[in-house]
Amino acid sequence: MATNIYEMPRVRPSAMRAWPNRRRVALMSLTFFCGIFGNWNWMHPVLRFTDPLANRVALLLLLLIPWFGVWLIWSDLGVWRRAVFVGALLPFLAYNTFCAGLVGIFDLPFALFSRSSLGFDPVDRVAFPHSAAVLYLTDCGATCSWGLELRHELQILPGLLLVRDVAGWYPAHKAVLRRVGPWELDVVIAPYANREPRVREARVRLKPFVYF
Repeated sequence: MATNIYEMPRVRPSAMRAWPNRRRVALMSLTFFCGIFGNWNWMHPVLRFTDPLANRVALLLLLLIPWFGVWLIWSDLGVWRRAVFVGALLPFLAYNTFCAGLVGIFDLPFALFSRSSLGFDPVDRVAFPHSAAVLYLTDCGATCSWGLELRHELQILPGLLLVRDVAGWYPAHKAVLRRVGPWELDVVIAPYANREPRVREARVRLKPFVYF
């Protein structure tokens, strides 16, 4: 039986290329959801690790993972579709990459060598059933003054916290937390030079499970 010398053997495509397009699109959508959540979680804390270094590494991965989603479907797009795709998503990708650069240049080295968060130090803490109210001293550098931020934290897994920023005071550098009820506490903020010469007091009510 004659053999066709021009007949090439079939090569099985890689597992990634064998996936249906809709699965790639689903994965790409998931990576962009992770990127959006990472950005939101950076500006409006919802989840935090107890280890500052783990926080920075997780944040970097969430901010940069949309690029993996672009790579997933890039080969399936024609020239014009690539142009439209990049034009539509470039602002989001550029913003996330810029934020990741800030984290990688400033926050990550500080967390790596000091094992603490840059400009975000706990100064007081009050325990509640299965959670805690923690007061942090904030400092964004030479362009601003000291500030205080009150955060409610609940451990949901070992090393992982569900958090919510409850209140903040600026400028401020010293305060005391006093528990006055099952889910209430008073915050007494010390004077801050001439900008806030009087003692400030605030009563804060927390939710048993942080958000409800």
